[in-house]
Amino acid sequence: MHQINMAKHLIMGFATNQTQESLEVFLRSARNVYSQAECDIALITNSTLGIENIIDETGTLVLNTPSTYSVRVTPLTKTYNRVFIHTLRGLMRSGMLSRSPEIIAGYHQMIETWHHPHFARWFAYMRVMRTFHQYDKVLLADTKDVVFQAPFFTEMETNKVSIFEDGESFYAEGWNGRWYINAFGRDKYNQVAQEQPICIGVVAGATKVVLGFVMELCDAIARQPFGRIEQAVFNKMYFNSEFASEFNTFKNVSGPVLTMCGDEIEDKIDCRDGVLHEQAGGRVFPIVHMYDRLHPIRDAVQQRYMLKSPHKEELAPVLAL
Repeated sequence: MHQINMAKHLIMGFATNQTQESLEVFLRSARNVYSQAECDIALITNSTLGIENIIDETGTLVLNTPSTYSVRVTPLTKTYNRVFIHTLRGLMRSGMLSRSPEIIAGYHQMIETWHHPHFARWFAYMRVMRTFHQYDKVLLADTKDVVFQAPFFTEMETNKVSIFEDGESFYAEGWNGRWYINAFGRDKYNQVAQEQPICIGVVAGATKVVLGFVMELCDAIARQPFGRIEQAVFNKMYFNSEFASEFNTFKNVSGPVLTMCGDEIEDKIDCRDGVLHEQAGGRVFPIVHMYDRLHPIRDAVQQRYMLKSPHKEELAPVLAL
Protein backbone atom coordinates (compact mmCIF):
# COMPACT_ATOMS: atom_id res chain seq x y z
CA MET A 1 0.00 0.00 0.00
CA HIS A 2 1.34 3.42 -0.92
CA GLN A 3 1.73 5.87 1.94
CA ILE A 4 0.12 9.25 1.41
CA ASN A 5 2.48 12.17 2.00
CA MET A 6 0.83 14.37 4.59
CA ALA A 7 3.82 16.62 5.18
CA LYS A 8 2.90 20.13 6.24
CA HIS A 9 3.95 23.37 4.70
CA LEU A 10 5.45 26.27 6.67
CA ILE A 11 5.08 30.05 6.53
CA MET A 12 7.88 31.74 8.47
CA GLY A 13 8.84 35.35 9.20
CA PHE A 14 11.38 37.25 11.28
CA ALA A 15 9.97 39.92 13.58
CA THR A 16 12.07 41.83 16.09
CA ASN A 17 11.03 45.43 15.43
CA GLN A 18 7.55 45.11 13.96
CA THR A 19 4.30 46.65 15.13
CA GLN A 20 1.47 44.68 16.65
CA GLU A 21 -0.73 45.81 13.76
CA SER A 22 1.54 44.36 11.06
CA LEU A 23 1.92 41.06 12.93
CA GLU A 24 -1.83 40.71 13.37
CA VAL A 25 -2.30 41.10 9.62
CA PHE A 26 0.54 38.68 8.83
CA LEU A 27 -0.46 35.93 11.26
CA ARG A 28 -4.24 36.13 11.00
CA SER A 29 -4.26 36.32 7.19
CA ALA A 30 -1.90 33.33 6.95
CA ARG A 31 -4.10 31.25 9.20
CA ASN A 32 -7.20 32.35 7.30
CA VAL A 33 -5.70 30.83 4.13
CA TYR A 34 -4.27 27.60 5.59
CA SER A 35 -5.53 25.49 8.48
CA GLN A 36 -3.21 24.14 11.16
CA ALA A 37 -3.56 20.68 9.60
CA GLU A 38 -2.17 22.05 6.31
CA CYS A 39 0.44 24.57 7.37
CA ASP A 40 2.37 25.77 10.39
CA ILE A 41 3.18 29.43 10.95
CA ALA A 42 6.48 30.26 12.64
CA LEU A 43 7.60 33.61 13.98
CA ILE A 44 11.25 34.17 14.81
CA THR A 45 11.33 36.90 17.43
CA ASN A 46 12.99 38.08 20.62
CA SER A 47 9.76 39.14 22.35
CA THR A 48 6.08 38.17 22.36
CA LEU A 49 5.03 41.18 24.43
CA GLY A 50 1.66 42.42 23.25
CA ILE A 51 1.10 39.65 20.68
CA GLU A 52 0.40 36.72 22.99
CA ASN A 53 -3.29 36.54 22.06
CA ILE A 54 -2.76 36.52 18.30
CA ILE A 55 -0.03 33.87 18.68
CA ASP A 56 -2.40 31.63 20.66
CA GLU A 57 -5.33 32.28 18.33
CA THR A 58 -3.41 31.38 15.17
CA GLY A 59 -1.42 28.52 16.72
CA THR A 60 1.82 30.23 15.72
CA LEU A 61 5.13 28.59 16.63
CA VAL A 62 7.46 31.06 18.33
CA LEU A 63 11.19 30.57 17.76
CA ASN A 64 13.67 32.63 19.71
CA THR A 65 16.36 34.78 18.16
CA PRO A 66 19.23 36.34 20.12
CA SER A 67 18.88 39.47 17.96
CA THR A 68 19.41 42.63 20.01
CA TYR A 69 19.48 45.16 17.17
CA SER A 70 17.96 48.53 17.96
CA VAL A 71 18.03 51.93 16.30
CA ARG A 72 19.04 53.28 19.71
CA VAL A 73 22.38 51.43 19.76
CA THR A 74 25.11 53.77 21.00
CA PRO A 75 28.10 54.71 18.82
CA LEU A 76 30.42 52.91 21.26
CA THR A 77 28.41 49.70 20.97
CA LYS A 78 28.46 49.99 17.17
CA THR A 79 32.24 50.33 17.31
CA TYR A 80 32.61 47.18 19.44
CA ASN A 81 30.18 45.42 17.13
CA ARG A 82 32.24 46.17 14.04
CA VAL A 83 35.55 45.34 15.70
CA PHE A 84 34.39 41.84 16.66
CA ILE A 85 32.57 41.12 13.40
CA HIS A 86 35.36 42.46 11.18
CA THR A 87 37.97 40.45 13.10
CA LEU A 88 36.08 37.19 12.54
CA ARG A 89 35.27 38.14 8.95
CA GLY A 90 38.96 38.70 8.25
CA LEU A 91 39.90 35.36 9.78
CA MET A 92 37.22 33.58 7.78
CA ARG A 93 38.19 35.19 4.47
CA SER A 94 41.87 34.38 5.07
CA GLY A 95 41.03 30.69 5.37
CA MET A 96 42.35 30.47 8.93
CA LEU A 97 38.96 29.24 10.19
CA SER A 98 38.62 26.42 7.66
CA ARG A 99 39.34 23.89 10.42
CA SER A 100 37.31 25.69 13.06
CA PRO A 101 33.65 25.25 12.10
CA GLU A 102 32.58 26.11 15.64
CA ILE A 103 34.14 29.56 15.27
CA ILE A 104 32.39 30.09 11.94
CA ALA A 105 29.11 29.10 13.60
CA GLY A 106 29.84 31.65 16.34
CA TYR A 107 30.49 34.31 13.70
CA HIS A 108 27.13 33.58 12.09
CA GLN A 109 25.47 33.76 15.51
CA MET A 110 27.13 37.12 16.10
CA ILE A 111 25.69 38.50 12.86
CA GLU A 112 22.22 37.32 13.87
CA THR A 113 22.64 38.81 17.34
CA TRP A 114 24.06 42.22 16.49
CA HIS A 115 23.37 43.05 12.87
CA HIS A 116 20.43 44.82 11.21
CA PRO A 117 17.37 42.55 10.74
CA HIS A 118 17.83 42.77 6.95
CA PHE A 119 20.89 40.55 7.42
CA ALA A 120 20.13 38.88 10.76
CA ARG A 121 16.94 37.23 9.50
CA TRP A 122 18.79 35.10 6.93
CA PHE A 123 21.14 33.72 9.57
CA ALA A 124 18.13 33.00 11.79
CA TYR A 125 16.41 31.19 8.91
CA MET A 126 19.55 29.16 8.25
CA ARG A 127 19.92 28.22 11.93
CA VAL A 128 16.36 27.00 12.49
CA MET A 129 15.74 25.43 9.07
CA ARG A 130 18.57 22.96 9.51
CA THR A 131 16.28 20.85 11.70
CA PHE A 132 13.03 21.37 9.76
CA HIS A 133 12.80 17.89 8.25
CA GLN A 134 9.02 17.66 8.72
CA TYR A 135 7.99 20.38 6.27
CA ASP A 136 7.35 19.85 2.58
CA LYS A 137 7.49 23.46 1.37
CA VAL A 138 8.39 26.67 3.15
CA LEU A 139 7.69 30.34 2.43
CA LEU A 140 9.87 33.03 4.01
CA ALA A 141 8.27 36.46 4.10
CA ASP A 142 8.59 39.95 5.52
CA THR A 143 6.32 40.35 8.52
CA LYS A 144 6.03 44.13 8.23
CA ASP A 145 3.97 44.39 5.06
CA VAL A 146 2.79 41.00 3.77
CA VAL A 147 -0.82 39.81 3.71
CA PHE A 148 -1.97 36.37 2.55
CA GLN A 149 -5.24 36.14 0.61
CA ALA A 150 -5.45 32.75 -1.14
CA PRO A 151 -3.58 29.40 -1.29
CA PHE A 152 -0.25 29.57 -3.08
CA PHE A 153 1.97 26.57 -2.27
CA THR A 154 0.75 24.59 -5.29
CA GLU A 155 2.37 27.22 -7.54
CA MET A 156 5.81 26.70 -5.97
CA GLU A 157 8.04 24.10 -7.62
CA THR A 158 9.78 21.48 -5.49
CA ASN A 159 13.19 21.54 -7.19
CA LYS A 160 13.64 25.31 -7.55
CA VAL A 161 13.47 28.37 -5.33
CA SER A 162 10.47 30.52 -6.24
CA ILE A 163 11.38 34.20 -6.40
CA PHE A 164 9.35 37.23 -7.43
CA GLU A 165 10.16 40.30 -9.48
CA ASP A 166 10.10 43.68 -7.81
CA GLY A 167 7.51 46.20 -8.94
CA GLU A 168 10.17 48.85 -9.30
CA SER A 169 12.91 48.81 -11.92
CA PHE A 170 16.68 49.29 -11.53
CA TYR A 171 16.49 52.98 -12.39
CA ALA A 172 19.35 54.78 -10.68
CA GLU A 173 17.23 57.05 -8.48
CA GLY A 174 15.07 54.19 -7.12
CA TRP A 175 15.95 52.03 -4.15
CA ASN A 176 17.14 49.04 -6.22
CA GLY A 177 19.40 51.23 -8.31
CA ARG A 178 20.76 53.18 -5.34
CA TRP A 179 21.37 50.02 -3.31
CA TYR A 180 23.24 48.40 -6.21
CA ILE A 181 25.36 51.45 -7.02
CA ASN A 182 26.27 51.99 -3.35
CA ALA A 183 27.26 48.34 -3.00
CA PHE A 184 29.05 47.59 -6.25
CA GLY A 185 29.69 50.84 -8.11
CA ARG A 186 28.36 52.44 -11.26
CA ASP A 187 30.17 50.14 -13.71
CA LYS A 188 28.68 46.99 -12.17
CA TYR A 189 25.30 48.68 -12.02
CA ASN A 190 25.41 49.48 -15.74
CA GLN A 191 25.66 45.74 -16.45
CA VAL A 192 22.28 45.05 -14.82
CA ALA A 193 20.49 48.38 -15.29
CA GLN A 194 18.12 46.99 -17.94
CA GLU A 195 17.18 43.90 -15.91
CA GLN A 196 14.12 43.64 -13.67
CA PRO A 197 15.32 43.29 -10.06
CA ILE A 198 14.08 40.59 -7.73
CA CYS A 199 12.45 41.48 -4.42
CA ILE A 200 13.49 39.00 -1.73
CA GLY A 201 10.83 39.99 0.76
CA VAL A 202 9.14 36.71 -0.24
CA VAL A 203 10.86 33.47 -1.29
CA ALA A 204 9.47 29.93 -1.32
CA GLY A 205 10.06 26.33 -2.33
CA ALA A 206 10.83 22.87 -1.02
CA THR A 207 12.42 23.15 2.42
CA LYS A 208 15.79 21.62 1.50
CA VAL A 209 15.99 23.70 -1.67
CA VAL A 210 15.23 26.95 0.18
CA LEU A 211 17.74 26.07 2.91
CA GLY A 212 20.45 25.57 0.29
CA PHE A 213 19.70 28.99 -1.17
CA VAL A 214 19.69 30.64 2.28
CA MET A 215 23.07 29.09 3.07
CA GLU A 216 24.52 30.49 -0.15
CA LEU A 217 23.17 33.96 0.59
CA CYS A 218 24.45 33.86 4.19
CA ASP A 219 27.91 32.86 2.96
CA ALA A 220 27.98 35.90 0.67
CA ILE A 221 26.74 38.23 3.43
CA ALA A 222 29.30 36.87 5.90
CA ARG A 223 32.15 37.68 3.52
CA GLN A 224 31.09 41.35 3.42
CA PRO A 225 28.60 42.11 6.22
CA PHE A 226 28.65 45.92 6.02
CA GLY A 227 27.97 48.60 3.43
CA ARG A 228 25.42 46.65 1.37
CA ILE A 229 21.71 45.89 1.42
CA GLU A 230 21.00 42.17 1.17
CA GLN A 231 18.65 42.63 -1.78
CA ALA A 232 21.51 44.19 -3.73
CA VAL A 233 23.72 41.25 -2.74
CA PHE A 234 21.08 38.81 -3.98
CA ASN A 235 20.51 40.63 -7.29
CA LYS A 236 24.23 40.82 -7.98
CA MET A 237 24.60 37.07 -7.40
CA TYR A 238 21.44 36.27 -9.35
CA PHE A 239 22.22 38.28 -12.48
CA ASN A 240 25.84 37.10 -12.50
CA SER A 241 24.87 33.42 -12.12
CA GLU A 242 26.77 33.05 -8.85
CA PHE A 243 24.18 30.78 -7.20
CA ALA A 244 24.30 27.01 -7.38
CA SER A 245 20.59 27.08 -6.49
CA GLU A 246 18.07 27.06 -9.33
CA PHE A 247 15.24 29.56 -9.47
CA ASN A 248 11.72 29.84 -10.80
CA THR A 249 11.12 33.55 -11.37
CA PHE A 250 7.59 34.95 -11.33
CA LYS A 251 6.50 38.21 -12.91
CA ASN A 252 4.97 40.89 -10.72
CA VAL A 253 1.17 41.31 -10.88
CA SER A 254 0.60 38.18 -13.00
CA GLY A 255 2.39 35.88 -10.53
CA PRO A 256 1.27 34.63 -7.09
CA VAL A 257 2.92 37.60 -5.32
CA LEU A 258 1.95 41.20 -5.94
CA THR A 259 4.69 43.61 -4.88
CA MET A 260 2.89 46.92 -4.53
CA CYS A 261 5.40 49.37 -5.90
CA GLY A 262 6.42 50.74 -9.26
CA ASP A 263 4.84 52.95 -11.87
CA GLU A 264 1.07 53.31 -11.59
CA ILE A 265 0.68 50.10 -9.57
CA GLU A 266 -2.53 51.48 -8.08
CA ASP A 267 -4.08 51.43 -11.58
CA LYS A 268 -3.58 47.65 -11.79
CA ILE A 269 -5.27 46.69 -8.54
CA ASP A 270 -8.63 47.01 -6.88
CA CYS A 271 -9.22 46.84 -3.11
CA ARG A 272 -12.61 45.56 -1.95
CA ASP A 273 -13.27 45.13 1.75
CA GLY A 274 -9.55 44.85 2.44
CA VAL A 275 -8.95 42.23 -0.28
CA LEU A 276 -6.71 43.10 -3.24
CA HIS A 277 -7.78 41.97 -6.71
CA GLU A 278 -6.20 42.34 -10.12
CA GLN A 279 -8.21 45.05 -11.86
CA ALA A 280 -8.14 43.17 -15.17
CA GLY A 281 -10.25 40.09 -14.52
CA GLY A 282 -10.73 40.36 -10.77
CA ARG A 283 -8.21 37.67 -9.74
CA VAL A 284 -7.35 37.68 -6.04
CA PHE A 285 -3.62 38.02 -5.48
CA PRO A 286 -2.59 35.07 -3.26
CA ILE A 287 0.11 37.15 -1.53
CA VAL A 288 0.48 40.92 -1.39
CA HIS A 289 3.80 42.48 -0.38
CA MET A 290 4.06 46.17 0.55
CA TYR A 291 0.32 46.58 1.07
CA ASP A 292 1.16 49.46 3.42
CA ARG A 293 2.61 51.71 0.67
CA LEU A 294 -0.79 53.22 -0.11
CA HIS A 295 -2.45 54.36 3.10
CA PRO A 296 -6.09 53.77 2.07
CA ILE A 297 -5.22 50.17 1.18
CA ARG A 298 -3.18 49.73 4.35
CA ASP A 299 -6.10 50.95 6.44
CA ALA A 300 -8.57 48.66 4.65
CA VAL A 301 -6.33 45.59 5.07
CA GLN A 302 -5.74 46.33 8.74
CA GLN A 303 -9.45 46.86 9.33
CA ARG A 304 -10.16 43.44 7.79
CA TYR A 305 -7.68 41.51 9.91
CA MET A 306 -7.44 43.48 13.15
CA LEU A 307 -10.59 42.40 14.89
CA LYS A 308 -11.80 43.42 18.35
CA SER A 309 -12.74 39.80 19.11
CA PRO A 310 -10.40 37.92 16.80
CA HIS A 311 -11.51 34.47 15.69
CA LYS A 312 -10.74 32.93 12.35
CA GLU A 313 -14.35 31.99 11.70
CA GLU A 314 -15.35 35.66 11.86
CA LEU A 315 -13.34 36.39 8.72
CA ALA A 316 -15.33 36.06 5.52
CA PRO A 317 -13.54 33.84 2.98
CA VAL A 318 -11.77 35.57 0.12
CA LEU A 319 -13.59 34.92 -3.15
CA ALA A 320 -12.25 35.65 -6.61
CA LEU A 321 -14.76 37.28 -8.90
